[in-house]
Amino acid sequence: MPKLKEETSEKNRKQILEAAEECFARDGFHKTNIRQIATEAGLSPGNLYRYFSSKDELVKAYVQYSFEDISDSLSYISDQRNFMKGLKTWCKEYIRESADIKIAALEMEIASEALHNSEIMEIIHIQGNALLVKFGNMLKEAQRKELLEMSLDSQLTANAIIGTLDHFISNCLFQKGYTIKKAQKDAEKVITTLIR
Repeated sequence: MPKLKEETSEKNRKQILEAAEECFARDGFHKTNIRQIATEAGLSPGNLYRYFSSKDELVKAYVQYSFEDISDSLSYISDQRNFMKGLKTWCKEYIRESADIKIAALEMEIASEALHNSEIMEIIHIQGNALLVKFGNMLKEAQRKELLEMSLDSQLTANAIIGTLDHFISNCLFQKGYTIKKAQKDAEKVITTLIR
């Protein structure tokens, strides 16, 4: 396939996945249909089917895309001159985005769907583990370069950080008066306890 066609194809695929996120967040997986996603993406349903043969395939692609998006965002940390400052900024942004009620509801719906769909569960396992390994390897490399000190193993630290962030996101959603700013401050305290 010529490079321009590949770029257009990838752009359209991303546009469809972003439209799916908007529709799924607004209406849920089960109430959203292909026509709504196509309309949101500015495409005809027939054109959308060139990229995804079914709604089920689109849901699975969206789940993978959402993990890849988080994984890609990790590069922000190592792109910063000050690794710790980059890590703290990334964590604050992760909390801000994930505590958005629409995104949080969508993530809960994905988790619920995974309980009934082994293919989605497998994607979550593979992508979630890959994300944690990538994050752990980044921490290990930063420690090797003496950019930080960790008292725990790098993989355990990566798990602890992501678990902490998810916990504080949950507090934002379910504890009255627990704000995103409070979650961000609390997460920074925990992170600076785990990493120096």
